[in-house]
Amino acid sequence: MKEAQAKITILMATYQRTQMCERSILSVFAAIEQSPSSDFDLVIGVNGPDRETEAMLTRLRKHKFGGLVHIHLGSQRQTPAACRNELLQFTRGEWIYFLDDDAYVDPDFFQKFTANPLRGTCVAIGGPNLNPPESDFFQMSCGQALASRFATYFSSARYTPRGPLRLCSEEALILCNLFVRRDVLNQDSFLETLISAEENWMLQTLKLQRHQFSYDPYLYVWHERRPNMAAFVRQVFKYGFGRGQLFRRRPGIFHWAYAVPLFCLLYTVALIATLPNGSLPSPLWLIPFPLYAALCLIFAAAQRNLASAVLFPVIHVSYGWGLFLGIFRG
Repeated sequence: MKEAQAKITILMATYQRTQMCERSILSVFAAIEQSPSSDFDLVIGVNGPDRETEAMLTRLRKHKFGGLVHIHLGSQRQTPAACRNELLQFTRGEWIYFLDDDAYVDPDFFQKFTANPLRGTCVAIGGPNLNPPESDFFQMSCGQALASRFATYFSSARYTPRGPLRLCSEEALILCNLFVRRDVLNQDSFLETLISAEENWMLQTLKLQRHQFSYDPYLYVWHERRPNMAAFVRQVFKYGFGRGQLFRRRPGIFHWAYAVPLFCLLYTVALIATLPNGSLPSPLWLIPFPLYAALCLIFAAAQRNLASAVLFPVIHVSYGWGLFLGIFRG
């Protein structure tokens, strides 16, 4: 049976990542060429002064793809949420595909989307973001750690194909790889004060309107991981801070699973703060620490990558601290 034509706008915000952004766009061009049954355009927003990226986009538009439109969003940086809200006014597709500038797709990517049997009933469809094959050991380890239920629980399906094609909640979807129907979006779909998790706000709003979402494990992108520990800590902290901002604004959506890293962090801090003159507390209070270390080793061994045993506490501490500040200062 012939697939129904889909009108798709690819929407991307970028800033000073010219080489990765060009790689992403060229992968989209290749996928468009393999999807003649669909109609495409690209809207790229440059989020701040960035002459190198502007020149690259002008060159690609002239020589590669006439449907590429790039918009300079001003001399001042905006939050990613504000940037995407502004870019939405330039879109014309029935579906908006949000892709990060450091992610790229396979040539059959859009064919997978148009073949999705839930496309007629769901307003948001997404899949995981995976480690690029060229990743170094640290980047590969970060991706593996994020894909563990022990590290990210609800959200682990964002980082590895998990389960079948199915209806899902917002926790399984991520904005670096997400299709959303244009008719459910407006100029303030993304809460502009959020520094992260803006897609979760948008999807929660749609869920309150009784819309459905789909997770497709085969609809994956390759997503560049952070190059070093400092950048990785900042990334996970930002995830936690964004989730804390959400809980501050919508307390009703709080779930105990997100609070576990925060509880463990506060437990550790409280234990250290109550040490009288450097003496050790009762051994019973220390039992959680060897148990946690054992769990880190068990889950790292299950991945056959002991580096995860170090990255698990980094994820939990960074996320927990971000969550705390997002709730109380966000």
